[in-house]
Amino acid sequence: GLARCALARGRRGEAEARLWQAISLNPQHADARCLLGRLHADAREWHRAKQAFDSVLREGLAEDRRDSFAMISVGNIFVATAGRAEEEEARRNGKPPKLERALELFTRVLEREPANLYAAQGVGVVLAERGYMHEAKEVFSLVQEAGGGSEAGVATANLAHMLVLEQRPVLAAKLYANCLARAEAAAHSSPSASDAVHTLRLQLAHAQYRASQFKECRRTLGRALHSQPAHAPSWYNTALALYRAAGATSRDE
Repeated sequence: GLARCALARGRRGEAEARLWQAISLNPQHADARCLLGRLHADAREWHRAKQAFDSVLREGLAEDRRDSFAMISVGNIFVATAGRAEEEEARRNGKPPKLERALELFTRVLEREPANLYAAQGVGVVLAERGYMHEAKEVFSLVQEAGGGSEAGVATANLAHMLVLEQRPVLAAKLYANCLARAEAAAHSSPSASDAVHTLRLQLAHAQYRASQFKECRRTLGRALHSQPAHAPSWYNTALALYRAAGATSRDE
């Protein structure tokens, strides 16, 4: 309770201290270990996050709900830290690559919880990472249709990514705008969501630029710079959008 309140207020150090206090009082506290793992994952501290989730799985601390959460979280860490060099090295050493291990975890969750959208979303991401774009798009579409919560929003953003790759930036911009509106609403009650809002603004601006919507692109980048004025790529992208807009105007004249 207190750790969640501290985390919601952006007091990461206090939240971590309270979680360790809860674990010291009750080493079997699966909720505290899962929340600790989520805290580290949000900070991209992948090794520490995985340790927390592994402890839940290894020691059998959780009921099915938390066990599934820990498996999906470890799968997400594998996806986030996978790379081509790592994949090739794993194969040379006869070990399963991280994407393969992630897919196995997501599949295990779906075998006992066929309606788990978080696991289905993970399968879609692995398919996309492996180059199966059509299959990944189908998975994201199903998750988007089936869900109404945060995972549906993530699926919508992933669909937008696919549309950009398919050279359909106008529709992608509409989906990004939808995701951004949801994220901005959530950020009012959760300061930790501000990074997600900034990322979505940059993705929306990219789609608008690809769609030659330069005025909208500049407006979106302006909002991104207002929240993070030191973000150098946003300044560069703003200048690029201004340059392209000036070129489009001169051609119209």
